[in-house]
Amino acid sequence: MDGLTAARASTTRRVRRAPHPDPDPQLPVISHVGLVFTYEPRTASSEAADVVLLGGEVHQVWQALAIARQTIRVATQGVWLGLGLSVVAMMAASAGYLAPLIGALLQEGIEVLVIVNALRATRGATP
Repeated sequence: MDGLTAARASTTRRVRRAPHPDPDPQLPVISHVGLVFTYEPRTASSEAADVVLLGGEVHQVWQALAIARQTIRVATQGVWLGLGLSVVAMMAASAGYLAPLIGALLQEGIEVLVIVNALRATRGATP
């Protein structure tokens, strides 16, 4: 099976064509994310790409990956924090330790806590 047939048979990945330095036709490649380096923010390639890095510096790729990992980590922590605290509050309410009004206020407080925790993702991470 050649590379193009394997790429077309793949159901979980998108097939894109990437330019090749030789005068040969473009080669098929498998990618999950479209990445473009450019000096102008509004070009056809930057509109089509998933990630646009201005300035053309390669270290920005590693910065983008670090920021993505940090964002996923903070989002996962927020989900588990919110679910965990909500389950504890529901168990306390079902046992009769929390009045409905206090439970509703506590749930709003949990949501605010999760949102404030999510703001950590905006700080960004540098390798």
